[in-house]
Amino acid sequence: MNLTRAAIQRDRVTWVALAVIAFAGVSTFLQMPRAEDPGFTVRTALVLTRFPGASAQRVEQLVTDKIEKKIQELPEIDHIQSQSKEGVSIIYVDIAEKYTNMRPLWDKLRRKVDQAVPELPSSVIGPIVNDEFGDVFGIVLGIIGDGFSNAE
Repeated sequence: MNLTRAAIQRDRVTWVALAVIAFAGVSTFLQMPRAEDPGFTVRTALVLTRFPGASAQRVEQLVTDKIEKKIQELPEIDHIQSQSKEGVSIIYVDIAEKYTNMRPLWDKLRRKVDQAVPELPSSVIGPIVNDEFGDVFGIVLGIIGDGFSNAE
């Protein structure tokens, strides 16, 4: 059966179906949430620890490994990435996608990191947990110049 021929022969059904689809589209559009700057969830935190004067190997052994082992005890962790440089340990902690309420998770992360502090050398500064990567702002930038059109 030809769909076009059926639509033309039964034009009342076609018009009713078209009206229902249009009504559903308009009502869905009107109920759709809108925001000028929609929020988004950042699931990454940074744990930064300074160990002045230590080589990268000592930072890895005495700081990074101990903090990582404590962080790995959290079941919500998706991925951990660390860098040990001369005098500094940087650990990126990613939370699994299924978690949406991040504040309690960041508090748990801070408690785990605080549990590792007694195992660290006394000259260590930190560790500092930074979980505020979501505070971003949009910028609109316009470049103008003499002798150029808007398109150029």
